[in-house]
Amino acid sequence: MLACSQNNMKGAKILLSFGANIDLINASGCSALHISAYAGHLDVFSLLIQNGARYDLRDHTGKTALEVLFEKHSKREIKSTFKKAE
Repeated sequence: MLACSQNNMKGAKILLSFGANIDLINASGCSALHISAYAGHLDVFSLLIQNGARYDLRDHTGKTALEVLFEKHSKREIKSTFKKAE
């Protein structure tokens, strides 16, 4: 989760390659996907989605990571990030 909060793509990729639990929930009820969305790290968010992160999990506020993402970023930014990832 630290890699996600710090936008550390290399660290996130290494953790994923070693089988890190992509859907682990922290004490605040946030997954790595939530953390990357709250921090505004679209590239890490995209990496997590590509690796099977669940986008339907809800945090302590009842929001999914996708809801957080759309609150923080414009649709254009999000679309651009996901096009780069294809």
